[in-house]
Amino acid sequence: MENDKKLELGYRLSALYNMISYGVTGFYSDLEANKEKLKEEINDYIGKLK
Repeated sequence: MENDKKLELGYRLSALYNMISYGVTGFYSDLEANKEKLKEEINDYIGKLK
C-alpha cells in the first residue's frame, strides 16, 4: 500500500515537471490558449504532493 502511494506521488511529480516545462516554454499553442486551466492543474498537483 505504501509503495502504491510512493508510485502515485512519483507520477504526480513527473507530470508536474512536464506541465511546468511545457507551460513555460510556450511551444504548444493549445497550452497558451488554456494557460489558466494549466495553472489550475499545476496548483492541484502541488496540493496533492504536499
